[in-house]
Amino acid sequence: MYNLQSLIVIINGYFLLSCTYSIEYPYKSTSNKIVINCILYPDSIVNLSLSYPSNYPSENDTFTIVNDAEVKFYENSNFIDILIFDYETNIYKLDFKPAVGNTYSISILLPGHEEVFAHTYIPDEFI
Repeated sequence: MYNLQSLIVIINGYFLLSCTYSIEYPYKSTSNKIVINCILYPDSIVNLSLSYPSNYPSENDTFTIVNDAEVKFYENSNFIDILIFDYETNIYKLDFKPAVGNTYSISILLPGHEEVFAHTYIPDEFI
């Protein structure tokens, strides 16, 4: 019985270690797309991060921080202010706390890119 189990383990090990197959990554590079991360809370000021994703596969999985964008913030379609980039935290910040029940928008203008817009709202019943 011991010899049969050993034989099965050796055969399985041989197939697992000897089978390799290269797969081409079927997706286009996204390194020229911008990633926007902004979460709004009524009890916090506005924080937003902008970055470029790393290519896959890459030698390092780091993101390239974007610090030269113009980020405008709107409440109910009314312009509030421009977010300022903080070089210590790599975050765009605005000393403004969103309110429950309002709609918020951002527009991002980055050299070499089309203007990007995002919209959201904070519901009346905030959990």
